[in-house]
Amino acid sequence: MKIHVLYQGIPAKFIQGYLSWPSCVYVESGGIKILFDTGFVTQRKELPEKLQNMANVSPEDIDILVLSHLHYDHAYNFDLFPRARILAHNNEIHYATHVDKEEFAYQRFLTDAIIATGRLVGVEEGHVVAPGITTLFVPGHTPGCMALLLAPKDRPATVLAGDAVKNIAELATGRMPMVTQAEDAAASIRKIRSCAQVVIPGHDRTLHVFPDRIEAVAASELTLKYVPGCVPTGHADEMELGIPAGCLHIVS
Repeated sequence: MKIHVLYQGIPAKFIQGYLSWPSCVYVESGGIKILFDTGFVTQRKELPEKLQNMANVSPEDIDILVLSHLHYDHAYNFDLFPRARILAHNNEIHYATHVDKEEFAYQRFLTDAIIATGRLVGVEEGHVVAPGITTLFVPGHTPGCMALLLAPKDRPATVLAGDAVKNIAELATGRMPMVTQAEDAAASIRKIRSCAQVVIPGHDRTLHVFPDRIEAVAASELTLKYVPGCVPTGHADEMELGIPAGCLHIVS
């Protein structure tokens, strides 16, 4: 089984609004080429380049897109992959097509465009995507959040969590702020912790799960670069905003 994290999510937002930079992961098993989440417009240009450079795969080679949920920042670039069957949880499809207009993270034009491909397939918990790869139903962030459980023989059990676990704090505490389904979210986090040794969250570094703690073994790199000519003389035109590796103890 091959796993390539094309984009590592960033656990941050601007004061003015969301950064909208999620994880996107390529997985291959049994010759089946899978992309888990397709990111937002800010990732659109480089996503095919990363796929080619890291996995030697073109967008036309992707067999299956797995969308953890149908929020704009996780599903936007689906159209770059013209041959792929698109999987989402049945509950998510139902909710996204009946959602209140005030829920800005669901963009109806995007949901309609995905459906219009004729390639969207609703699935349930335990659907076998490829050898050693099955779906997990992990509601909370949305009513139909779906993760992938990767259980290869030659590496630790890994969960691609999407926004069922956005970051290290949620995985360690079991709490997800600003969520309407708090009990479901907490249960989904416990479920993921119980079956994973490694978690790739929706908006953070790769996390390693231990009985008493969660570790981020690599740093998150983020550099803010100002437009040339706009920074006064004597001030740096770049600012490092990344966060280092670290760990949090499990509290629930």
